[in-house]
Amino acid sequence: MRNIFEKIPFPILSILGAVCCLLAWPPYPLFFLIFIAFVPLLYMEHRVSLEREKPSKFKVWRHAMLFFLLWNLLVTWWVKNASLPGFVMALFLNSLFMSIPFVLFHQTKKKLGTYIGYLSFIFYWLSFEYLHMNWDLTWSWLNIGNVLAMYPSLMQWYEFTGSLGGTMWILEVNVLILLLLIPEKPSFNYKKIAQTLALFITLPILISVVQYYTYQAQGEVVEVVALQPNLDPYNEKFVAEKKDEQMENFLRLSQEKLTENTQFLVWPETSVPTRRAIFLTKVNEHERVKQIRRFIQNTYPNLSLVTGIEPIRYYDGLDGSPTARNIPNRIKSYDIHNSAILLDSSQHYQVYHKSKLVPGVERMPFYSVMKHFGIDKMHFIIKLGGIPGTRATQEKRTALFNSDSIGVAPVICYESVYGEYVTGYVQDGAQLIFVVTNDGWWGNTPGHKQHKYYSSIRAIETRRDVVRSANTGISCFVNQRGDISQELAYWTAGAIRGEMHANTFLTIYTRYGDYIARTALLLSFILLLYTVLGQFIKTKLNRD
Repeated sequence: MRNIFEKIPFPILSILGAVCCLLAWPPYPLFFLIFIAFVPLLYMEHRVSLEREKPSKFKVWRHAMLFFLLWNLLVTWWVKNASLPGFVMALFLNSLFMSIPFVLFHQTKKKLGTYIGYLSFIFYWLSFEYLHMNWDLTWSWLNIGNVLAMYPSLMQWYEFTGSLGGTMWILEVNVLILLLLIPEKPSFNYKKIAQTLALFITLPILISVVQYYTYQAQGEVVEVVALQPNLDPYNEKFVAEKKDEQMENFLRLSQEKLTENTQFLVWPETSVPTRRAIFLTKVNEHERVKQIRRFIQNTYPNLSLVTGIEPIRYYDGLDGSPTARNIPNRIKSYDIHNSAILLDSSQHYQVYHKSKLVPGVERMPFYSVMKHFGIDKMHFIIKLGGIPGTRATQEKRTALFNSDSIGVAPVICYESVYGEYVTGYVQDGAQLIFVVTNDGWWGNTPGHKQHKYYSSIRAIETRRDVVRSANTGISCFVNQRGDISQELAYWTAGAIRGEMHANTFLTIYTRYGDYIARTALLLSFILLLYTVLGQFIKTKLNRD
């Protein structure tokens, strides 16, 4: 049994691991394969480390790169439907970034030994996921802890650790299985390793199952209606001639589900169909905003609408903000936002601007540097699926409150992939989470299904009810223990009505965020320092 991977060629080991990742990832049901998905790759590294060939790190990198390329390709191939050039670039860069912690682990293992080496693999990977969530080229769709998104009964303890706790758990199990498979060493106690493995697998599952069946929803009951208008984002949604028809459809579908008890109505990302721009300084003067207010005042005066909009902010003078675009031949500049707005029967409104932007599509990476070279205006950016320049953001997440002081988190599309980011809304007072999104760009592929399941993770981490309002596929409700209900099928127009619990309790994860990853980052720094210094001292001694 221990020699099962001994004679398998290295490329086949990489392919085996990537296929396990595919079959474990939502919407596929074989989640348990993730507990062995990294074993072939780790065994490859073990075999390379025994060879005398130098430098071994390049051999490890080649086969690791194959594994990560295939993993990214097999699980996120649907991104190509939005932009093939953008997907190719994201595929290569994300795979490259993933290979870095693996090569660092190989180097540390060579310098500091087997046990510390495998610990470094876990620390380096957690540090990678954390750093990858917090820079301009972020793409955290494949954070390993996300793999359990379809199974809320297995991840209830995410309220303490967040999804990165799941990453740590899965990697620990992979390492322990690897240790049972590699040829016997005098320092190995296989019985203890097997006992530890059994404990590591069963204890988190047992804790989670008990939590799942004993958890009771908390908070005031609030009636919410969510819309799924089902507009083709390529050929219909942004056509100016269809804006009036779209607005009538929005109001008709909404009214089918609204009651006098409904407190919130939720429309998707960039929903408000307008022929002319909405200026942030003149929101109340826009004819579409007036139409929405008339609808609320005449029918449901206690209703609050939360919807996506694309407002513009003008500045007197050039370079009015770090992201502003200058208007040719005029001493003016402007910002474009992807925002959520809360409107009610009063003349007041609240706005949140999406701030976790999709790299290349909504945000030019390292924009403050790139714009000085004019790269942000080059035509190839459009071909990558993006826009010239970058959308404007806001520094801090803000909740939106209705007249009864119930706070909602207006999470816009891609933002829902980021656990610690979403906790910022909750810390600002959000008692409910509204995910407004447009998942139609990817077509009827696993993409919109994966995005839906990730909302279950956010619900558990924060213990907040979630409602998803998608332009198409998939609008639904998610309760505080991660269960999904009232799903509207992909490419179906309609609305859903449900009761949500406005919870005020703050989970440990909401309070402290990704503390596990920050600890791993500190330990990674120490291990890298020892790895580099060890090599330096060894070289110096050899010279002396």
